[in-house]
Amino acid sequence: MSNPIIAKLFEENEKLKNRVRELESSAVCTYCGKVSHTKDGQAKLDMMIEHMAECEKHPVANLLVEIEALKADKRELVEAIEWAMFDKTPDDLYETLSQAVAKHKEPG
Repeated sequence: MSNPIIAKLFEENEKLKNRVRELESSAVCTYCGKVSHTKDGQAKLDMMIEHMAECEKHPVANLLVEIEALKADKRELVEAIEWAMFDKTPDDLYETLSQAVAKHKEPG
């Protein structure tokens, strides 16, 4: 003789176990809600790192853009210094560096 209430509880318990397994095998971006599924912990980490670099809502993606802009600024300053040191007088060097620094400080 089976009790319908107990049968219903067992059914609900099985659903919850399945949901736990599903959640354990997924990773969710807290910024955009993208869900990635894998049971392999390292693969899950790799997928999330890759996603962070691409997600428009994730602050890591914005930081990567800023880092690239700073690298470009650095290259520009180094090129200005090299150009000024080898091709120009000290006054030209000062002028070139002043322009590069001013450009770097400009908003945008």
